Amino acid sequence: MRNVLVHAHIFKNAGTTFDFSLRRSFADAFMDHRQDELFLKGKNAYLLETLQQNPALKALSSHSLHFPIKGDEEIKIFPVYLVRHPLARVWSVYHFEKRQTGVDTEGARRAKQLDLNSYVSWYLEQGSPATIRNIHSIFLSGDGPAPDAMQIKFSLATQTLDDPQIFIGVVERYDESMLMLEHCLKKYFPTLDLSYQRRNVSPESKSEDYMDSVNALLQELDDEVAEKLKQANAFDLALYDRANQKLDVEVSKIPALQDKKVEFANRCRQLQE
Repeated sequence: MRNVLVHAHIFKNAGTTFDFSLRRSFADAFMDHRQDELFLKGKNAYLLETLQQNPALKALSSHSLHFPIKGDEEIKIFPVYLVRHPLARVWSVYHFEKRQTGVDTEGARRAKQLDLNSYVSWYLEQGSPATIRNIHSIFLSGDGPAPDAMQIKFSLATQTLDDPQIFIGVVERYDESMLMLEHCLKKYFPTLDLSYQRRNVSPESKSEDYMDSVNALLQELDDEVAEKLKQANAFDLALYDRANQKLDVEVSKIPALQDKKVEFANRCRQLQE
């Protein structure tokens, strides 16, 4: 049985930093797949076809894994998702799209034209992309990318999150998440080393404390817009709490956790130096 780690890369969820570690661990055996239309059309069959056509691959990342990720009789897939507090994430999305060049997406155009309040208001309109509306529930449901039938999508997303064969990290607990992944996956991927250099981080981040960022965001929005944003992420807020509970359980299984935290921090420090 061939083992492959597959990263379902959710936009502005520290995925570029995670992919940096995957490339360090696997070198040419890692693929950062950017042909999104092929995945959106071919779904899991295309994923398996890609892995079969590239037998040396041990890890793959894509922004477009909007489907249940499954292996077959020859390939065992280990899906990894990183989730983030949905309101704290809005800062990164806005400032990234404001700086973004070389693309012509509606979000990037709006970010350059509008202030934060108007930008969020536009994204909350029916017909706008679901970029800041329950995006984690949509992604984990395997029934994306449209923001419809959200109660059903949330139910599917909780099933994905609760699946012991699917690995969920939390951006606000990044080091613990990486230690959890190393603990769970290193026996399948002996070269796995998830120490990191931060990549693609928004310089406008308001605070290291994500709740400070949430509160600062809400204060910059009109009251009506702030309330609509919270309502538009109600499923994701519940999913985020559930993801933290799952991470609590998995981290509690790591022996000598405090020693491993120190050792992991030292590995990251050496990379920075």
